[in-house]
Amino acid sequence: ALPIWLEGYSSIIGLGAEDLSTMGVTAAQGTTELAKGTVIVGSQVASQFYNPQPRPGQEATEPPELMDKTLRIVLIRWAQDGTETRKTIQVRVAGVLAESRGEADWSMFITLDELTAWNEWSMGRRINRDKDGYNQAVVKVEDARQTIDVTNLIVEMGYQAYTPQSFVEGINSFYIILQIIFGGVGAIALLVAAIGIANTMTMAILERTREIGLMKAIGATNRDVMSIFLGEAAGIGLLGGLGGVAFGWVAGQIINVLALAYLAGQSATQGGPPPSVAVYTPAWLPPFVIIFATLIGLVSGLYPALRAATLVPIQALKYE
Repeated sequence: ALPIWLEGYSSIIGLGAEDLSTMGVTAAQGTTELAKGTVIVGSQVASQFYNPQPRPGQEATEPPELMDKTLRIVLIRWAQDGTETRKTIQVRVAGVLAESRGEADWSMFITLDELTAWNEWSMGRRINRDKDGYNQAVVKVEDARQTIDVTNLIVEMGYQAYTPQSFVEGINSFYIILQIIFGGVGAIALLVAAIGIANTMTMAILERTREIGLMKAIGATNRDVMSIFLGEAAGIGLLGGLGGVAFGWVAGQIINVLALAYLAGQSATQGGPPPSVAVYTPAWLPPFVIIFATLIGLVSGLYPALRAATLVPIQALKYE
């Protein structure tokens, strides 16, 4: 059988460090040491390869085994008149990184000197690092508790600094704002629901005043009458809670389907692992919602039930 040439795409990162282990990654195969003419690939790079000329009915190509294979990297240089010039460079895969669930899984790593040479050819000019600078520099801190202090020092030097902690703090601030907004909306909805239940129970008492008087005339106590109407109020809250849980679950599934399809496409084009879930519902939430809704119904029906229990039988029987 003729060999099948596969094509693929990946981010190529040039590092000044001689060993990727200084970045906190490990090798699943081969080495983490960078050398001229070699490349180290992330754990998911192989999945980015595909057959550019598949035959009709041909099954999808399995991810290739990249270790010790030779890759052809195509550089493209565009001229001012729109014409392009291509240059092919061969590199050997010296290592495959273990999965890190980060950008490294979808990237290829070479020495900074090699990447500089490639960029100089593509741009048609020499790169002066003292003038052009670098895209980014990674600073490792021995003690995680010093991260914020080191970040502040870097910012004071006039550079932008990014840390995982700052990212987490930003996300937390965003979610705190969301919680305040949705908490306010939820509080208003809760108040409206409580007023609605209280109004429903009050109207039910007015419509059944004679019935309540008859019940008390044949021996029902205030506690019996109160229990009946509290039970009805709790039942309304329970049905509302069940309906809310059902609606929330269906809405979550729809959002998951739509959001995951979009995010999977973004992951495929930008690199990175596709997400497995967009909307997550903890196991404790549905029971809590149902119990809480029942309690709201119970509290909302407390005044109407107390009013029904204190009706005077004779006056209730005369009520029209």
